[in-house]
Amino acid sequence: FTAKLVLGGGIDKTNNIGLWAVDEADTLHLLVRTGDMIAISGPAKRVKTLTVLGNVSGTPTQGRAYNASSALIYRVTFDDATQAILQVQFPAGF
Repeated sequence: FTAKLVLGGGIDKTNNIGLWAVDEADTLHLLVRTGDMIAISGPAKRVKTLTVLGNVSGTPTQGRAYNASSALIYRVTFDDATQAILQVQFPAGF
């Protein structure tokens, strides 16, 4: 799930959106947050926005964000306006 964090204590409008997951033990894990630095084939770039891919129009039961192999797909936009489609592969227990 995505969540918008309350501002304050080091959280501001540049780093207040996060993508989270809960494992089978009900432990909350932060996967990525705006403001994080991610390196993809070069120097690290700062995440400006993130989006979990939604359902495809006309096929409401066909999700694009999570698959049977326990992988989550999401899109990030960086400060320099470039984008990337990224994948989190969850281990057993998620």
